Amino acid sequence: MRHRRILPILLASLASIPVLALTGCRKSSEPQRAQDLAKAPAYATLPAGSSKPESGPERGTVTTYRGEGQILRVDSAQGRVTIAHKEIIGFMAAMTMTFRVKDSKLLDGVKPGDRVEFTLAETAQSVTISSIRRKPTG
Repeated sequence: MRHRRILPILLASLASIPVLALTGCRKSSEPQRAQDLAKAPAYATLPAGSSKPESGPERGTVTTYRGEGQILRVDSAQGRVTIAHKEIIGFMAAMTMTFRVKDSKLLDGVKPGDRVEFTLAETAQSVTISSIRRKPTG
């Protein structure tokens, strides 16, 4: 009879351990999240759906980066291209990423499998491909 009263209490106690552990982890990681956001480019920290530029010294500033890689997917209708690219010096490590293009006409003449060189234009609000060209084969 006594076991029937102890078992629900024991199970409830065991169930609360993961909740307490996760709560503790979340609190300790908040300073790290704040540091990560401070390092992030301004466009990455804009609220969802926001398109208004932030005021400040970066407004209107465009920084360009050169990249090269292989096209994996072209979506002209959405103005996007997926590229498996090498490291983009000063900007990001090598990875596969989908980019928006400044003008969907830039995607005319490129197809999956093409090796390309491209220029990224970074502003406080976005990163877009401003130019792209196929690399000669061989």
